[in-house]
Amino acid sequence: MDKTKYVKWYKIARDTINDESLTPFRADDEILDCVSEEDWLMFIPPDITRERAESLPEPNIYFYIRDDINRIGLTFNNVGSMDKIRNILLDYSSELKEILVEKLLKLDDRWKLSLNRKIKIKHFRNIPNFTRIFYINTNKIDNEKINKLFDLSTQIRKDGKIRREEERVKNDMWYSEVPSMDLMHIDIGLDEQEYKKRIIEAFDILKICLEVKSDTQIRKIQREEKKPVEVMKCPNCDNIFDYNTNRTVCGKIGCAGTELKKSKIPKVEYERLLKQDKIKS
Repeated sequence: MDKTKYVKWYKIARDTINDESLTPFRADDEILDCVSEEDWLMFIPPDITRERAESLPEPNIYFYIRDDINRIGLTFNNVGSMDKIRNILLDYSSELKEILVEKLLKLDDRWKLSLNRKIKIKHFRNIPNFTRIFYINTNKIDNEKINKLFDLSTQIRKDGKIRREEERVKNDMWYSEVPSMDLMHIDIGLDEQEYKKRIIEAFDILKICLEVKSDTQIRKIQREEKKPVEVMKCPNCDNIFDYNTNRTVCGKIGCAGTELKKSKIPKVEYERLLKQDKIKS
């Protein structure tokens, strides 16, 4: 396998995207480190190894050159990244979902979406086997297909847990079966102009996907939003004052002279009231 064939195409992508966070400068030998033993180039953020990037709960863009096919793809290739894209279905990410779907619908028919069973046996470093179970034009995505996609993804996980236990008990063998999805992939000729066009389209979608929160990130945000914030509150009305206010009594008509009491409200509620100028000083 000649990994050096990817050096030229990485440099073209870097010059085209011109974003150090997505296509950082790399010396030739560093570019070679981004090529897997399975013969594909992974576009990796700065200061992260390919091995580490493969396990992160983030999507990534790949490119491979084969005798019969050359492909650019945006993949969600592990459980964490699949959780992340699934969260476009949650209300939390509804705005991002609208932006993402609008972009996907504008792609041409050559971009394809595929969901696969990703199976590894005996060792997690072994080359996986992929079995396609869902395949559409990316620009045909809609709510019905999104729901079907993630129903199938959930089923793959359930099947994988069952088979993992079966292999452990019957054969004392390590086994992994998880969903893997190319949100978009396209087969191209080795033409620089087409490559530039398609790499731009892929990175435009990647940028949106990177904003989608993972389950862990969402739980962290939700915990943060529920954290109590100390305030001073009038027990007779809705007046809420900053905790460090110099006031000791409420000045609202009907409450004049009422002593303010220490209280706590969720951080998300405090920030909402603060934006509405309802936290008095």
